[in-house]
Amino acid sequence: MLEEKILNDYQQAMKNKDRLRASVLSFLRAEMINLAVAKKKKSLDDNDAIAVIRKQVKAHQDSIEQFKNGGRQDLVDKETKELEILKSYLP
Repeated sequence: MLEEKILNDYQQAMKNKDRLRASVLSFLRAEMINLAVAKKKKSLDDNDAIAVIRKQVKAHQDSIEQFKNGGRQDLVDKETKELEILKSYLP
C-alpha cells in the first residue's frame, strides 16, 4: 500500500538524515492520518492516499506561483524540490 511505502521512505529519510524528504513525508503522513481519523478508518486505501498527495501537489504549485510573483526565488526552489518528492508518489 502507498501509505506503508511513504512510512518506510520517511523512516529511511530519517536514517539518512535527509531533512527535506523527511519533512515533506512527515507532513504528508500527518495529512493522511487526519483524513483517516475524519473517515473513521485505521488506514487509508491507495485512492484516498493519492487524493491527499494531489491536494499537497496543488498547494505546492500555488505556493510556487505566489513566491514567483513575490520575487522569492529561494522559496520557489525549496517548494519545487518538495513538489518533486510529492510527485514521485503519484501514479
